[in-house]
Amino acid sequence: MAFQYIKNEFVGILERIDWMGEETKQMALKKVKAMDAYIAYPEQIRNHTLVDQFYENLNLDNGEFTQNILLLKRWNKERDLSQYGRKTSEIWWKQTQPAIVNAFYNPLENKIQLPAALLQGVFFEKDRPYYLNFASFGFLIGHEITHGFDERGKQFDETGNLQDWWDNETDSRFRKKIQCMIDQYDGYSVDELNMTLSGDLSKGENMADNGGLKLALKAYESWAKGRPQEPPLPGLEFTPDKLFWIGAANFWCEKQSKSALQNQLLRDEHSPGRFRVIGPMSNIPEFSATFNCPLGSKMNPIRKCSVW
Repeated sequence: MAFQYIKNEFVGILERIDWMGEETKQMALKKVKAMDAYIAYPEQIRNHTLVDQFYENLNLDNGEFTQNILLLKRWNKERDLSQYGRKTSEIWWKQTQPAIVNAFYNPLENKIQLPAALLQGVFFEKDRPYYLNFASFGFLIGHEITHGFDERGKQFDETGNLQDWWDNETDSRFRKKIQCMIDQYDGYSVDELNMTLSGDLSKGENMADNGGLKLALKAYESWAKGRPQEPPLPGLEFTPDKLFWIGAANFWCEKQSKSALQNQLLRDEHSPGRFRVIGPMSNIPEFSATFNCPLGSKMNPIRKCSVW
């Protein structure tokens, strides 16, 4: 359900933006409308007969770890080659890992994958207020959908074919919007290391974070229309509006050693968790309106960056 609400919001954003040429916009609408999601796990993994058939050519030796790794790699490669020429719809999800805590966008299929491990805990619970579910699980969905329209994702059309479907003027405007975000994240510093972020290294993930949080907010507002207002959390003096943002911030809580943080700044295309909160929220006017942040303050800058 959340996927469809967030997908609909991206359609709405595309219909409203004024920086895309009409032909490019229609192609973008076609792509997002064709986008689909693999959620939880493929049904085949619950069928013992199919699973046995799937692994029937894999023979392992309980006492030979290194040899087993080589056999597994060979079996996996042979299985991949056997799929050549077949439609992707005929194949089990290529990365069937329901226990992995991550989400993915595959531009070759124009599909996002949301493993079962994300449907629990801090990410999603069916019995808790949906402002928290949209703030976390919805944020993830919006993040992955936005990847379909970042610098890499936009190179593929709605069927996953590599195709240059952006007109030059639209592409130029797109890159100016990215540059705004690069400059923004270049300005963030990690004081304990005396280092700054690389806005260029992390631009794709930052764009997805900003788009994903905005989509999650709009999707929750659409979901909430016509429904009774959800209650606040017991023991906390925050309104549901504020709890949406707190839930989204809580999603990125982390503790890192200095060496791990340094390595992330130098090599990882994902910004550290604190900036995955500060960056998007400072760009979304609804955040500063909810918390009454003065214009020109850190979380309500005069210049705000937005791509989607």
